[in-house]
Amino acid sequence: PEPAFWTSHLQSTSTVLDGMNALSDDESNSERRVKLYFLNDDGQWDDRGTGHVNIVQDDSEYLIVMKSEEEKEEDGNLKALLNTKVSQDDIYQQQQDTLIVWNDPWCQQDMALSFQSPSGCLRLWNEILVIQGRPIVSEMSDGSLDDEYSVGQDLKLPDPSVSTLPRVLDIVSTPGVPCSRDSLAALLLADGYLEKLFDVFEQCEDLGDTESLQRLFCIFKSIVMLNSTQMLRALFKDEYLMLLMGPLEYDPELPCKQNHRHFLQHTVIFKELIAVPPQVKQKIHQTYRIQYLKDTVLPRVLDDGTFGTISTFITVAQNEIVQSLYNDRVFLKQLFDRLEDETDVHQLQELVVFCQEMVTMAKTLAMHLKPEFYMAMCQHGLFRVIGGCLLSPSQRTRLAAMDILWQASHQEPAIIRGYMLCDEEKALENRFLKNMAKALVMDNDDSIKGQLVDVLKLLLEGNADHRMQPTPEINEFLHLFYGGTPSVVQMLADPVLHPQSDQVPTQYHVLDLLAFCITAHSYRMKQFVMQSNMISKVLQLLQGESRAPNHLACAVIRFMKAVVVSRDDFYNRHIVKQNHFECLVKLFFANGQGKYNLVNSSIISIFEFIRSENIKVLLCYSIERFGEQLDAITYLDTFKNMREKYEQHKHRETEMMAEEGEQGGMQPQNGRWTAAPYNDLRDDEDEDYFNEDDDDPKEEALPVATSLTPMSKVAPMPMLYDEENEESCNLLGRSTPPEGQARGVTSTPGNASKAPTVRRLNTGLTVNSEEVGEDEEDEADAAGAKRKRESEDALAEEGTPSKRNST
Repeated sequence: PEPAFWTSHLQSTSTVLDGMNALSDDESNSERRVKLYFLNDDGQWDDRGTGHVNIVQDDSEYLIVMKSEEEKEEDGNLKALLNTKVSQDDIYQQQQDTLIVWNDPWCQQDMALSFQSPSGCLRLWNEILVIQGRPIVSEMSDGSLDDEYSVGQDLKLPDPSVSTLPRVLDIVSTPGVPCSRDSLAALLLADGYLEKLFDVFEQCEDLGDTESLQRLFCIFKSIVMLNSTQMLRALFKDEYLMLLMGPLEYDPELPCKQNHRHFLQHTVIFKELIAVPPQVKQKIHQTYRIQYLKDTVLPRVLDDGTFGTISTFITVAQNEIVQSLYNDRVFLKQLFDRLEDETDVHQLQELVVFCQEMVTMAKTLAMHLKPEFYMAMCQHGLFRVIGGCLLSPSQRTRLAAMDILWQASHQEPAIIRGYMLCDEEKALENRFLKNMAKALVMDNDDSIKGQLVDVLKLLLEGNADHRMQPTPEINEFLHLFYGGTPSVVQMLADPVLHPQSDQVPTQYHVLDLLAFCITAHSYRMKQFVMQSNMISKVLQLLQGESRAPNHLACAVIRFMKAVVVSRDDFYNRHIVKQNHFECLVKLFFANGQGKYNLVNSSIISIFEFIRSENIKVLLCYSIERFGEQLDAITYLDTFKNMREKYEQHKHRETEMMAEEGEQGGMQPQNGRWTAAPYNDLRDDEDEDYFNEDDDDPKEEALPVATSLTPMSKVAPMPMLYDEENEESCNLLGRSTPPEGQARGVTSTPGNASKAPTVRRLNTGLTVNSEEVGEDEEDEADAAGAKRKRESEDALAEEGTPSKRNST
């Protein structure tokens, strides 16, 4: 039967709910005003709202009901923030004077009610006790509670002993709000309580009391999970850290006892390759043990909050170690002297691994300290040593050296570039950069190749914004990369220019780097691409005796896409002249035209880019050369849309030529009126010029005369005949000039197809006529006059302007 107190105190559900909206006018309103908290997955308390709480009766059950003081439902009634049953189990705990905390079995949620006044908390607490049939708690004179569940200044932890371990476990494992956790941590740290618990552990271990040992595991696990910085700082001290490992060996969820202490004291060996100060050595031992605790002992039980706190302790300790070491000049000198003089492969490996660990710990240094660290390491010879280690016979040494270089390039690439440009490295003929190139080409480890490509991209990129002009340092580094004989880029490109069957992984990574260079360094890379006939040789990788692997084929396609995406007219005309797309089209159909796969999709992306960006030269070339084949691809609209855009271009050209015909075959050209056939001939010559390979880097930067520039002020164009320059023939892929291209042979409209191929230097450049040789000037004037007479004769005979062959 219910006590008379409860019968007189509680009302029916309907009566209480009707009266809740009137609580704001009641004198006890402040006593019922609470905040509701839910414990989230991170171990933090989330505020779920403020309102008024009451216990109501619903049939035979009692409910804890909390109504918001502000939020309302659609019907105008106050919103219910909490509506849960009162459990008959002992799950409720009163903490301090104003908190009631419990784990709700129906909601599967840790909850807390924080009252505005202690009297309101006591009132609801007593109502819960009455429902559970337990004696109520009277209010003390000082306003505190005298029950054993409160956590505060009045809590007295039982003296540690085997018999009191259950009660200690019950107290420390109680989930509570942060203030109660800090209070509990303070009690555990007071009066040597932790030392007493460790003494009890030793007694239980001597007696072999497994049950008590497992209970101690739960106690110390809960102490760690309090996530109190004060408590963790105490536990991580040398006098406690190894003692803490003892109870944590007896995890009741594991089938057998662990051996953490034996592992840390006897199995783990500290390799002191270079003598370090005693305080640094002690900090290294401490940091390793904390890391072991986090990663091995308690990884299953740590919540995110505690895990983050312990990680912070480790980070701070590592920063102290690194700063102590790189500020010790004597230590650094001893370390790098050993690295440079060491001949034993195993000892060298251990020294490089030690440097790798230093660099790894330096990742967490403050931003202003990282340049100091790398500068100190560089001044003592870090990169000089690492460059040689990249070619070490020991794979472990190469991996460690590569990891150091990779981390340094991602944090301070400017320091690496600065070292490569210093006088010391120049005296060694840029050994560091060349060793990187050799390692990329020669190393058998695919991961090292990939990391080296990543590092070289970071060093070559320089500016994150490609629209900005590169700094002098970047320009000097690019000159170092592209200059010299052989240049570094030539060393890297050798597996592509002179391929071998066993170099597929190397070719894959090299093509990745070369595609990046085409995008990032258009001028410098274009010179190298054209001089080495690289595009043709890259495409030859698809035409071997055996079909190229898919990943290599994709690398070739990405290289070609980088060429197309550069939108360089010189590249585009070179592609058309050499018919480079033929290899891609053959690969597309050989791979299965109806297949959705990476190779076909990569090829389609090139044509889609040409269509979307309206690159007219490549669009017309693709349709005129491969249109019939591509029209058969109907499962996507790319080639259909290309055909439509091509027809639009041809229609516009037809309209323009019709307009020119209405003008009597005369049109303004470069500031004066000339005959249409002459203009067509000039267009053909211009196209021949752009199809030529240019090995003069200065021509790209020269201004070109526009149609507004009067011809009288444009200097005659000097001619350089192919037979006078064998390099130009080689650049075009010929060893000797074509037949009929000799000095003195001129072109006529009748035999335009046999006209000599010439290279124009400084086309359309406005210069003083005195700067041009008189012989060349006379020759150019004579040729121009002859072309004019021939075009006028042809115009008179035909009566209409001649039309160019569209092909």
